[in-house]
Amino acid sequence: MKKLLEKNLPAVEITILLIISIIMGNKILQSSIIIGAFMLMRTYLGAKHYDNPLTCITMTTLVITSILIFAKTQFEWAILFSIFGGIVLSNEKHYFSSKKLLQEGFMYKLKGDTKYDKIDKIKKINPNLEKLKQYEKKLKEHEDKKIYEIYKIRFCEPVETGQIPSLRMIEERTKVSDRRIVEYLDKILFAFEIYCEIKK
Repeated sequence: MKKLLEKNLPAVEITILLIISIIMGNKILQSSIIIGAFMLMRTYLGAKHYDNPLTCITMTTLVITSILIFAKTQFEWAILFSIFGGIVLSNEKHYFSSKKLLQEGFMYKLKGDTKYDKIDKIKKINPNLEKLKQYEKKLKEHEDKKIYEIYKIRFCEPVETGQIPSLRMIEERTKVSDRRIVEYLDKILFAFEIYCEIKK
C-alpha cells in the first residue's frame, strides 16, 4: 500500500487538493493556477523534500489549503503567496523539465534514482577501484573537512547500513544547512565525474 502511494503521490496530492477546493467552493481553474504556481516555483528553484509520504501530504495540504482559503476573496494575492511559498520551500536554482515538475512539485521524493546514483553504484559494486580510493584520499585531505564528512555520511556509511540518509539526518550530524549540503554534494559529484572519468 505504501509503495503504491509513493509511486502515485503527485496524483494523490493533486486529487486531495482539488477535492478540498471544490468543498470550499473555489473555482477549479483558480485552484489549478495556485497549485501550478506552487509546483512550478519548487521545480524551477530546486525542491526540498520529506522522506515520509504522509508528512508530505499533510504539509502540502496545509500550505495549499491556507492559500486556497485566501483565494476565495483575494485571488491575485493568493497567486503571489503560492509563488512565495514555493520559493521558501525550495533550494537553489536547477534545470527545469516537465518530468521534473511531477517529481519536484510537491514535498516527497522517492529514495534512490538520484543524480548521485553513479557514486552509490560504484561504492557498492567496485569499492576497491583504484581511482575511487585516490579520489577519497583527495577528499580526506581537502582543507574543508566538511566535504569528506558529508561524503562519508552520504556515500560510505550506506554501503554498510543499506540506508541512504536524508538531508535532515546529514544536517543534524554535520551542523551544516541543507542548502550547503546540496552544494557540497554537487561539488562531490562534479569532482567524482572528472577524477574517476565517469560519463554523465
